[in-house]
Amino acid sequence: MNMKKEESIVELLMLVPGINVNRYNALWGLTPLMLAAWISNANMVKLLLGVTGIQVNARDIVGYDLNPREVQDQTVLHQAVIRYFEGHPKTRADYEIVEMLLQAEDVDVNAQDRKGNTALHYAVFGKKKQIVELLVNVVGIKVRLENNDDITSWGWALVNSRSTCFPLVDAVHKAEKRSKASSKAEKGSSSKSGWFRRRRG
Repeated sequence: MNMKKEESIVELLMLVPGINVNRYNALWGLTPLMLAAWISNANMVKLLLGVTGIQVNARDIVGYDLNPREVQDQTVLHQAVIRYFEGHPKTRADYEIVEMLLQAEDVDVNAQDRKGNTALHYAVFGKKKQIVELLVNVVGIKVRLENNDDITSWGWALVNSRSTCFPLVDAVHKAEKRSKASSKAEKGSSSKSGWFRRRRG
């Protein structure tokens, strides 16, 4: 069966009242969205993400969740980023799938799997510059989250500092440090101001 026929069948199934598009299959424990991402079917991913009234983060109603966990406690985003770690060729579709997932409402870009890795951990480890570039441009991305081995995605990038990924991750790392320093300074200033007012009173 070719991809076009499969997509047509899925479109028809979407019309079935009450169909659960978030159901895990018995063999791999994956959702339809995870399977679509795994086989690099960007059209299928787009189709699933376009379900009318979809609740991308809902876990307790009919409809699928953008952040459901499979056996490795990974989200669809994890799966899309690491899809070709096991010998699969890189394709334009993989890039497009990650891009679509990042544009989905409320996607958890900092979700950590069973090993504590985020999607960015895997992208940096795999030296996937284009994917890293997509991830670091997401508002709220964290490069200082530690995995179970106490390694951050920035730390992995630093180890491979000759990699073209390092400058991208390092820029976010520096921005995080400046933000943290600024926050501390503001708290310190506020604390001193309050102490001065109390003393004068």
